[in-house]
Amino acid sequence: MLKTYLISYDLIGGEPRVAYQKLRQAITSVAFWAKPLESVYIIKSDLSAIEIAQRLQKSMHPVDKLLVVEVGKDWGSLNLSNEVVNWLRSNL
Repeated sequence: MLKTYLISYDLIGGEPRVAYQKLRQAITSVAFWAKPLESVYIIKSDLSAIEIAQRLQKSMHPVDKLLVVEVGKDWGSLNLSNEVVNWLRSNL
């Protein structure tokens, strides 16, 4: 069964553009996803939060920070794109 997770990160080490591209590729290859904010993804996956974190860690610098949290159906937003809001409505 697919669960919904929020992924947030701070890319501290390494070259920022390269680090972002590597992490984005890792996140978007894991699951169905939306990107509502600059350093936030919401994904659907059959993996656990710790499994997702472990997979993403391979694409991150050792000092980068990562948070993966399962989310539920109660949500609110301001000024997000229609595409992201529609994804949230359909997937949360």
